[in-house]
Amino acid sequence: MKHPQVLALTALHLGLAALLAVAASEAGSLGSPTLAVVPFAAAIALVGSLHMNVELGRHAVSVTLVEAVVVVMLLFMSPAGVLAAAVFGEVLACVWQRQPLAKVAFNAGSAALAAIAGAVVFQLLWTGGRANGAAWAAALVAASVYATTTHGCTSAVLAVFETARFTRIFAASLVPVALASLISATIGLAAAVLYEVTPGAVLLVAPLVVLMAAETRRLAAQRAEQLRFERLYAASSRTGGLTSLREVMATLAEESRSLVTGAAAVCCTMDADGTWWGVVRSDDGVSDAPVEAVEASLALLAGATDAEVASDRVPGSVRALSPATESLVLARSDETAAAPVLLAVLRQLSGDDHTQRRSDVLAAFVGHAALTVANARLYADVEDALAHQVDLNRQKDDFVSAVSHELRTPLAAMMGSVLTLRRLDDRLKTDQRIKLLDVSCRQAKRLQRLIEELLTLASVENRDAVPADQAVAVAELVEEITDDLRTQRGADELPPIQFVDTGLGTVWSSEQRLRQVVSNLIENACKYAPGGAIEVRLEPGSDDTVRLSVSDNGPGIAAADRERVFERFVQLDQSSTRAQGGLGLGLYLCREVAAQLGGSLTLSEAPGGGSRFTLTLPATRRPDPSSHADAGGAQDLARASTSGEAA
Repeated sequence: MKHPQVLALTALHLGLAALLAVAASEAGSLGSPTLAVVPFAAAIALVGSLHMNVELGRHAVSVTLVEAVVVVMLLFMSPAGVLAAAVFGEVLACVWQRQPLAKVAFNAGSAALAAIAGAVVFQLLWTGGRANGAAWAAALVAASVYATTTHGCTSAVLAVFETARFTRIFAASLVPVALASLISATIGLAAAVLYEVTPGAVLLVAPLVVLMAAETRRLAAQRAEQLRFERLYAASSRTGGLTSLREVMATLAEESRSLVTGAAAVCCTMDADGTWWGVVRSDDGVSDAPVEAVEASLALLAGATDAEVASDRVPGSVRALSPATESLVLARSDETAAAPVLLAVLRQLSGDDHTQRRSDVLAAFVGHAALTVANARLYADVEDALAHQVDLNRQKDDFVSAVSHELRTPLAAMMGSVLTLRRLDDRLKTDQRIKLLDVSCRQAKRLQRLIEELLTLASVENRDAVPADQAVAVAELVEEITDDLRTQRGADELPPIQFVDTGLGTVWSSEQRLRQVVSNLIENACKYAPGGAIEVRLEPGSDDTVRLSVSDNGPGIAAADRERVFERFVQLDQSSTRAQGGLGLGLYLCREVAAQLGGSLTLSEAPGGGSRFTLTLPATRRPDPSSHADAGGAQDLARASTSGEAA
């Protein structure tokens, strides 16, 4: 609520009214109120309560026949009496309708300004006597001043609330307001003239008043309908080019509450998994819609596509979004739409006879909303696909660059050693020759491991079948891997490797694939935690599984990076990691191979610090893939490999 602006406008109206009253008093034409103020105030309150609304965005302009009473007051009362009756009548009508205090003050201020302005104009034009054409013309002009001032004050405050130009608000409802004012003022003048002839003759204008009220209501309804469809067209145009799904949802909610003059609106849609979610748009901004409110709105529309629900039927979870709710307008798109949409608009205006028209307009807009949401989703899918393709191209470039570098390094060392041996064969000492040959052997093994990684990658990506399971003695496997590493690195450079067996001894798996995983994990521990012991532990797991873990006492890996290390071509941004080189494929391949073996590979913090990689495998022998006539096993393997690749 924009109370400061409303208070400022109220103070302005009262100030202008006071200035006009002082000017009239100094001119000797203000007069004083009489007891006639009471019946005229009651008449204004009665006529003001019989209003017709022309809806503009979130608010509405009330069209009344109060000018009929104003004309009679101008002819029979002093300006002071007109001022008092207009103010008291407006306050009485607001209190009767239980309007907020701020609105009561504003309406009283605008009524005071309009009444004193009309009365001053009448006094300036009136030449004396009530039963003459000059007095009648002056009364009609003064009534038009009253109506124009009132409409201007209302348009000013609506321009503040709707954040729109004053001229647009003023012109939008000018036609029904001007027509109602002109006809009602004419009826009031006729009643005043007949009263001069004989008081009972006033009853002759009663049928005309009823006809006028009906025609004014019809005109106001037509104008409201025209404005509503103009807003529908404008809303459809504004939402057609949006692409961000959340931005689309927020804009659709805003347009929905504008279409049916709502205080808050909820826009919901259904995800691919069947879950409904939505956003709320209110004066406080955009927020996520509570799940309870979404479910309650869907329940209200069970078996229907649109409706307007009275306030006593609005669930508490929905009412909480706008506590002063008078009704809830709902519309839902066809369930067969590509992106089903539900719109729920909470109105704070009192009920009228436009219920079905509001429902129809919102129902027409919800079809466009469903298309807009579907387009936003398609755009998001295209954006994701494009980003994925760009990422794949980047990964390909990174892979080619990394492979080129990693292959050149051992080749260069090998060629350098061989060329040195060839060129300086007779001049080299025995220990020098052995050193050069050792360098060549180590670089050859490094090259061999790189090639094996590439071959394993190709096997994983092509979803090749895994060799049949066999009983693998884990202690012997770890000892062989340790011997290989000792040969490559030297006994002095290799940290102590301890194997702990809780009594299992063997596991059922592919020895070749299991060796790849365990060797890679132990070698990683040697690289990145060279200062402490490495523990390899075999123990029973839960749900008929066994766990083979490799733990080190190194610096460890931050929790935020524990999943990233399993991605392709990923090397953490640490100096020790960069010093080791590599393709960034080792842990990715370990997890993929673990999935092929029917297990999983996870990373956690080791007790006392460091990293612990845990390989979980089935405790029993898996069926031989080659024994199946169908391709079910290959399909399961493909799914397992695909899920690992997506990670």
